[in-house]
Amino acid sequence: MKARITKSVLSGMRAAFTPDLTSPSGLRWARWNGTTGTRSREAGDVAGSCTNSGTYVVTLEGSKYLAADVLLALHRAQHRTAVVSA
Repeated sequence: MKARITKSVLSGMRAAFTPDLTSPSGLRWARWNGTTGTRSREAGDVAGSCTNSGTYVVTLEGSKYLAADVLLALHRAQHRTAVVSA
């Protein structure tokens, strides 16, 4: 089972990923992912990897998330409006 996307996780995702529908996973790295070696990714690289079932998974701070869930959460956060109480 993949990790849940909470508000604190979402803020980290907003800093780490950008939506890009030309990418196979729908996401690209907005910054260097902080790793070295073969897992290192630079800003603009495709985020995530394809599983055996064909779904894409992204890893952030050691937790795995479905790329489709991350894309949906980023989209909703981008179009969310603040509610002002009177």
